[in-house]
Amino acid sequence: MIDFLIVASVVLTAAIVLVLAFYLIQIFLCLKRGADSLDSLAGGLVAIRDNTGPLDSSLSEANRQLSELLEPLATTNLNLLAVINFATQKLESK
Repeated sequence: MIDFLIVASVVLTAAIVLVLAFYLIQIFLCLKRGADSLDSLAGGLVAIRDNTGPLDSSLSEANRQLSELLEPLATTNLNLLAVINFATQKLESK
């Protein structure tokens, strides 16, 4: 009877250790895949930072040039409104 209990305890302990080892290995593999994905993401973010760095000066220059166009475009808009008002008055008077 004692021999059976010893064998059963050893078998049960071995099964628990094997199941625990299996799940710990699965957890390790998931964490490894997650770390690899984070490495890829970090590399992509560094590439984005490096590729968009030169845009700062270009965008500043484009913004300055567009700011210079603001007043002439506003004047053109006023002229177009005057034309529309004139045409509308001509159509209403007919």
